[in-house]
Amino acid sequence: MLFWKKTPPPSPSPVYALPEFAPSLLRFDEFIFTFHEPLLCEVKFDAEKGYEISFPPLLITGRGESFSEAEMAFSMQFYSAYHKYIISQPKALSEAGKHFTEAIRQYLRHVFVEMRTA
Repeated sequence: MLFWKKTPPPSPSPVYALPEFAPSLLRFDEFIFTFHEPLLCEVKFDAEKGYEISFPPLLITGRGESFSEAEMAFSMQFYSAYHKYIISQPKALSEAGKHFTEAIRQYLRHVFVEMRTA
């Protein structure tokens, strides 16, 4: 819903590129991160643990019993990680990053509204 296909991934778990959202990330790349690898998201499924979604450059993971729950958990961690990074930067970088965090926040709000009304 956010960075990958909505259908549960087959096994072995594939790696998804960030399609529509990637340009927004890259537009602020000079202010935030220089990614030394593609912006990829890995989705794994375990019958007992549920879905595990990881974003390798940030090394954060979201878990949930359903794919949607895992997506939401991952989305919140994704936003939190970037927000913490941006506010820890020098003022010039932090100011530039405000536009980025606002774009992320608006995007996630849109996604969560869609999830609640689906």
